[in-house]
Amino acid sequence: MKKIGIFGGTFDPIHYGHLYVGENARIVCDLEKVIFVPSYKPPHKQNKIITSDFLRYNMCILATKDNNSFSVSDIEIKKQGISYTYNTLKLLKKSNENNDYYFIMGADMFADFPKWYKASKILEEFKIIVFPRNGYNIHKIKQESFYMDYKDKIELLDLTTVNVSGTDLRNQLKSGYSAKYLIPDTVLEYIKAKNIYRG
Repeated sequence: MKKIGIFGGTFDPIHYGHLYVGENARIVCDLEKVIFVPSYKPPHKQNKIITSDFLRYNMCILATKDNNSFSVSDIEIKKQGISYTYNTLKLLKKSNENNDYYFIMGADMFADFPKWYKASKILEEFKIIVFPRNGYNIHKIKQESFYMDYKDKIELLDLTTVNVSGTDLRNQLKSGYSAKYLIPDTVLEYIKAKNIYRG
């Protein structure tokens, strides 16, 4: 059975922090590959303006193309509607029953995870990998009552925190600053060519 990591998010834009997490999740958890899944409409961002799915998907393709262990799926974009993690994981599992799926999330999502759509079902049927974010203690969160029955379904990555956010990068680019060394050059070239994030 192959172990596959699923890294969902808006990726608006994808940056080196995402790639760093994906690569470490692959190595530490012995994953066959990591699939980046740009969302169509995340439930927690319904009232926010998000860059078009087509542009975000292409940025993910450009960012991951030099790593043979990375790939990008448009499963949520094709499906459209609100992107619920449980539904996406079920669809992926249905397409390949022989794979064991691990959903990769940040500590901020981990703290809020009990409120997610079918959170218990996700942990009953799949596994999750959690990476640190500033201001959150992933080991303490794992001790909360909700997680008591799912200890063996949760992998924690004790990584150096990379404090880079899509919001900060968008604002920086709109203000005319460079995001070189934070975003892959191929993605920056695409952002410039398509005039994304310009004020």
